[in-house]
Amino acid sequence: MKAADAMERERSYGLFFEANPLPMWIFDTATLAFVAVNDAAIEHYGYSKSEFLGMTLTDIRPPHEIEAFLSGITTDARGQLVQKGIRTHRKKSGEDILVYITTAALQFQNRDCKLALINDITSRERARADLVEWMNRYEAAIKASGQILYDWDLGTGKVTYHGNAEAKLGFSAKELEDGLSAMVHPEDRKTFRQALEEAVETKSRFFLEYRVVTKAGKILWIEDAGHWVKNDAGKVVRLIGFLNDVSDRKNLETQLRQAQKMDALGRLAGGVAHDFNNLLSVILGYSQLLLDAGLPDVPAKRISGILQAGQRAANLTRQLLVFSRQEVVDPKILDVNKIVENMKNMLTYMVGEDVRVQLFAKANWRIKADSGQLEQVIMNLVVNARDAMPQGGTITVETNDIDLDSNYSDLHPEVSVGPYVQIVVSDTGMGMNADTKARIFEPFFTTKSRGTGLGLSTVYGIVKQCCGSISVYSEPGQGAAFKVYLPAASESVTAEQSGVPVDPGGGSETILVAEDEAAYRELIQEVLVAKGYNVLLSEDGMQALAMVRGLTRKIDVLLTDSVMPSARGAVLAAEMKKLFPGIKIILMSGYTDRALTTDAASVSANLFLQKPFTTATLLKSIREVIDNGSQNGS
Repeated sequence: MKAADAMERERSYGLFFEANPLPMWIFDTATLAFVAVNDAAIEHYGYSKSEFLGMTLTDIRPPHEIEAFLSGITTDARGQLVQKGIRTHRKKSGEDILVYITTAALQFQNRDCKLALINDITSRERARADLVEWMNRYEAAIKASGQILYDWDLGTGKVTYHGNAEAKLGFSAKELEDGLSAMVHPEDRKTFRQALEEAVETKSRFFLEYRVVTKAGKILWIEDAGHWVKNDAGKVVRLIGFLNDVSDRKNLETQLRQAQKMDALGRLAGGVAHDFNNLLSVILGYSQLLLDAGLPDVPAKRISGILQAGQRAANLTRQLLVFSRQEVVDPKILDVNKIVENMKNMLTYMVGEDVRVQLFAKANWRIKADSGQLEQVIMNLVVNARDAMPQGGTITVETNDIDLDSNYSDLHPEVSVGPYVQIVVSDTGMGMNADTKARIFEPFFTTKSRGTGLGLSTVYGIVKQCCGSISVYSEPGQGAAFKVYLPAASESVTAEQSGVPVDPGGGSETILVAEDEAAYRELIQEVLVAKGYNVLLSEDGMQALAMVRGLTRKIDVLLTDSVMPSARGAVLAAEMKKLFPGIKIILMSGYTDRALTTDAASVSANLFLQKPFTTATLLKSIREVIDNGSQNGS
């Protein structure tokens, strides 16, 4: 009975061996020689049965792996040969395949053998390798894009991140498993939760911009765009989306809004300055007339006081124009010391009580520059210094004469050798590192939470326009010193600039005045008539044209305000040139918009006068355009 059972079992094993669709063989554990193979092995490997039975396991290995194969064969605790796992086999055709081998010990033909079951996993492993390669490429692409891919599993609540998550946020993959909620900026958490809850409830596309706080404490603006994924049953099971760092865009938007606000304030300041300049022109003009009249019952000292107060007020309007960046560029020979000293009160008021401003005006040389632009350079540098000292400190403004030699020029090729006036603005503030210094003059670059980032770039532009140089010296915690070098001028300060009165004289020519401010119109008439001129008055452009049509006498000069209710001064000037060829044109305005100077150029105006101006300047300008046809602007 036992012999029959054994024979039946052997027959069943034989049937299983031969009929199995997977390759199988039996090999001698001592010699590794094949002693039996099934048809599936013969078909899969391409060898005949007789070929197989004349081979050993090493014959189906790639040659370069035989040594490793032989050295890797081990035995278990019972002394049985162990051969299990993934191996590389080579078919008769030379094709290498990956196989997973399972073996079992058995006695066959009175010797110790192993039965091996072979599973070809080449396609599966290649697909796995292709998938790994694709995932690596995808991960690299995400990292290259700077984005972060997330996958939120609604079932487990876990979130998986790919791309730049750890590099951008500073948290490990484990720390990020619970999502971004804990990292969302405290001020944005409520909005974030509400938006997420609404998206979960409605299963609508999730899109939100919010701030996160990185592990290092840096605040980033994130654009979060997610898409819901459903399973085969149509149930939403996960949210997949991208996180994009939009901090740079948000900062630029903030800077743009700030710049637009500053532009609006500048326009307001320019408008105030225009109206104020008209009033100042009247005050200064009549004060000068009173002073020139030498009335015995009115002390000249009092009239001079009115003039000085008016001139100080004119300086204030000039500061408004500096703030609005609307000042007309008018290079003149300047005493830098006087510019700095005249600004002291304004600078002291501007920096506040906890900052001390000290001046050391030691320059003797002059420069040729626009006074408004020079004031803007000093003001911007002082404001920058104040912002670097939130707890207060000292700002020092210093002027010096300095000869820049070839040693300096070699380090700064844009600077020529020669005499310069140096302006130094230094502070006792927080200082700056090398990276900040490298970008300090870039437009829109700022280290402040508020600001346009245009202050120092404006300074740089003005200094370069004056053929000068600017450099900054600073270390963290050691304050900063900005050094401006402007070429010294060979000319001297003119008598007019130095305050010495010059009598321009008068004449008998006919002057048409178009001015919508009645008080100023009457003042101009009084000043010109007193000097012998024939004056025709009009309150706007249309009235002026109506007045002169059909007029037989010659009109020598048109003195017109640039901005009037019925017609711009440029329009009036163009019409007057048609009626009176050779007429001299003087445009004047309390505004300083670039469009006005463009107007002056479009009609080939002989002069543009910036209000307020003195009666002496008015008389001198009229005399110059009549005598010389001056067309040099003012």
